[in-house]
Amino acid sequence: KKMPKTFDPTLRIRMHEWLVYGRRLPSEQVPNPQIVCIRVFGKNELFAKSQFWKINSTLHKFKRSSGEIIKVQKVTEKKTNAVKNYGIYFRYRTRTGQANAFKEYRAVSLNHAMTQLFAEMGSRQKVNKESISILRTCTMSFKDCKVRNPRSLRYKNSGSLAVPHWQERVR
Repeated sequence: KKMPKTFDPTLRIRMHEWLVYGRRLPSEQVPNPQIVCIRVFGKNELFAKSQFWKINSTLHKFKRSSGEIIKVQKVTEKKTNAVKNYGIYFRYRTRTGQANAFKEYRAVSLNHAMTQLFAEMGSRQKVNKESISILRTCTMSFKDCKVRNPRSLRYKNSGSLAVPHWQERVR
């Protein structure tokens, strides 16, 4: 009899990258309003649209009643066969105010790094994902990695490490 395959639910990717295109509603003064494209991270298309309106209300000063969403597009990475280091600049709301932060993650895709970020911020800082806003993301080389996250540097020199040879005992 085969053993059932078990899967750790904490490893499931919950965040996805979305491009949301929207604009103000056409009026007599502006018949062709400018199209705004915003990159957001969310669990599904509904969360992506919600993040779009949240960002636009402060950034471009139009809200859901005076605008429309044209297109929502899911972004997928082409090469996810190699592990990369990702740096994420974000801003989050704490109990006392706002804070800017930068974290490094080692992951196969940016979506997986985002999932790690939201899980870590929820567990360590008790911050829910609605109060985190992503400012910028980047891929990092090993030279750029700091020792802020020792897990990112775990396999940095793995090619040059000497494997210990165990002595065989004769009993």
